[in-house]
Amino acid sequence: MKSSFLFEGSPCDRQRAGCMSTIGSGTNASTSLSSFSGAEKYPQKTKKEEMNKSKKTIEVKVERTIPAPLGEVFDGWLNPKRPGNPWNMADKLIMNPQVDGLFYWSIHGTPHYGRFTEVKRPARIRHTWMSPNTSGLESTVTVAFKRKGEDTLMTLVHSGLPDTDGGRSHEKGWNYFLDMFPRQFTDASAKKNSSAVSTT
Repeated sequence: MKSSFLFEGSPCDRQRAGCMSTIGSGTNASTSLSSFSGAEKYPQKTKKEEMNKSKKTIEVKVERTIPAPLGEVFDGWLNPKRPGNPWNMADKLIMNPQVDGLFYWSIHGTPHYGRFTEVKRPARIRHTWMSPNTSGLESTVTVAFKRKGEDTLMTLVHSGLPDTDGGRSHEKGWNYFLDMFPRQFTDASAKKNSSAVSTT
């Protein structure tokens, strides 16, 4: 009975897989073990080089100045009820924003998973991040908040991303969200000023 997991193909194919083969027949038959040949070292090295290349990672950094106090910006980024942050735009969200708390964030059918590793109000939020676009890698998102006069400087760094189209696409995604996020504070400030003017 033939085993279904045996290598298929020509004797050369089987030799490349490191199997024993006989060349010739009868008393003139010789035996070779191709796994010990110098030719086998080249494809193994190439495979290793490809694996190392696939492990190369990149970092995305995005900054915005938010026209609001430090604590308000920090709270606004974590509050899924506040329009403008990514959590608010989720199709489905499960979120526990505390150390070792987990999140599941799905948008446009793409799932994202992570674990909060630091939640230090009002200075910093850090969590892991995995999605189909991270190619199975656990990347890290760090969001820092720093007082800038009456405003807040918000810096988002996404590190450990694969150097692929999917990994690089995060730069566009984070820029999109950080373009939208300040608007909730700008709109709120405009409404507040308008209300103050109307009452004087």
